[in-house]
Amino acid sequence: MRRAVQLLSDLDELSRLHAGALDLYLRPVDLDELLTAVLDDLGPGGHMIQCSLPEQLPDVIADAAVLTRVLTALAAEAQRHSPPDRPARLTGMTRAGQVEIHMTNGTNDAVQGAERGTHPSRTPDSLTLRMCRDLTETMGGTLETAAAGPGFAVTLTLPAASRRPITPSALSPTGDQ
Repeated sequence: MRRAVQLLSDLDELSRLHAGALDLYLRPVDLDELLTAVLDDLGPGGHMIQCSLPEQLPDVIADAAVLTRVLTALAAEAQRHSPPDRPARLTGMTRAGQVEIHMTNGTNDAVQGAERGTHPSRTPDSLTLRMCRDLTETMGGTLETAAAGPGFAVTLTLPAASRRPITPSALSPTGDQ
């Protein structure tokens, strides 16, 4: 029943997206904070996902609610394809002004494919992946799947938020010191 409700919700979201009726609020989003919401959305099994983000990973430009939905769906898909003794894995890195988020299941083929950066397939193979790709592209990012044998590997790329250093003049309302 839960899968049927999620399927209907995904179809509704896709139709709103394609009709141009999906409002986005793009702003800098802290991935560490967002992952807390993703793991909570997944329920008790969500805390079995191994998350490894670098300390200095910049914020991404995204709609926080939409990105939460995308990452939750990808994490659930990775968990569904993971062997019981090997949890899904989420890693992140910065490359050329972009933040890459890699979601893999616990199989060695998927993990090695994602770490090598191989993305032989750009075509999602499920409604969930199609919805995630379309939502990601709407936020100005990309979502690529990697064919890695029985593995599941997805790379989501979003623009990094620029981090401007705070100077004393930036704190003054007039810009004067």
